[in-house]
Amino acid sequence: MGKYASMDKSRFVLAIGDNMYNFGVRNANDPQFMEKFEETFEEDSLQIPWYLCGGNHDYYGNISAQIDYSKLSSRWNYPSYYYAVTKTYRQAKVGERIEWVENLRSFKSSDLKVLIVSIDTWRINGGDTFVSFDPSSGKSALVADERDRSIPLVTVARRLGKVEKTTEDLILDNYKTLGGSEGSIRRKVDYAQLRWLNQTLHASDADYKIVMGHFPVFSASKGEHGDTPRLVEHLHPILKYNKVDAYINGHDHILQHISKGGIQFFGSGAGARKHSKIQRDYNGLQGYNLDQYGFMVHQINKTAMTTTFIVNEDGKPKEVYKFTARK
Repeated sequence: MGKYASMDKSRFVLAIGDNMYNFGVRNANDPQFMEKFEETFEEDSLQIPWYLCGGNHDYYGNISAQIDYSKLSSRWNYPSYYYAVTKTYRQAKVGERIEWVENLRSFKSSDLKVLIVSIDTWRINGGDTFVSFDPSSGKSALVADERDRSIPLVTVARRLGKVEKTTEDLILDNYKTLGGSEGSIRRKVDYAQLRWLNQTLHASDADYKIVMGHFPVFSASKGEHGDTPRLVEHLHPILKYNKVDAYINGHDHILQHISKGGIQFFGSGAGARKHSKIQRDYNGLQGYNLDQYGFMVHQINKTAMTTTFIVNEDGKPKEVYKFTARK
């Protein structure tokens, strides 16, 4: 990643959740910040702004600590559960080259403006497969198995070999209340966040509107999570109404590109884990890469956005898919 970022002269990084896989962090001084971030992404080319969102595994730990770490790191930008950043660039001569220069004091119509909105899909979805979350109260509860309401669903999944024992132990340790028993917490939608998102997108005059969140709206991955029904119902109409250019997510551990209604859905979940199955006839599926670690690079100018899938092959970055969406 560092090698490609150096060649590409990357300006910033989007980290789309499960930032501290597999168990989140305990506090802002957790040694994982050094081990998994500062010392892992130490190349000069990666000493640039990182914009983050929270994933379900981050919520298994202390999500507030990841927000607090923004005060301790110059490149870790995670100011709140959801937020927006506008990046503005102008073409200028730098030495013998023409480059896009950032941090403008004034704005011209020829400048490039990109809106990046980081959302919290855990809160919109009301938790994940194994945990119900109520964003209004901040309370959570274990999801019970439908056939036996006395057993947590995560335990059933572990028995079937779908999750690891360490993941089950962590979830059972962090969440004590079982849905369907006393003190049950119902899964709810974060309507306040959705209203904020709609207002933020509607008010922007950016050339490109990009939204990122951990859970996919649409996903062709097979044997993992796939589509997130609540995001299809509640998030997709907002993206469509506001003519969002791209939605970028993680969660499913493949690289995939799905196009629906003029919106490009990019699933980039192969940074720390890989998966080998996909529904090849999925409606709107344009490209994918399986069973390899990788990431995506997005290059934007006034007329086009080009996305490239990069995988690790013998320690070197290799381009395996490229797509250009033109304005």
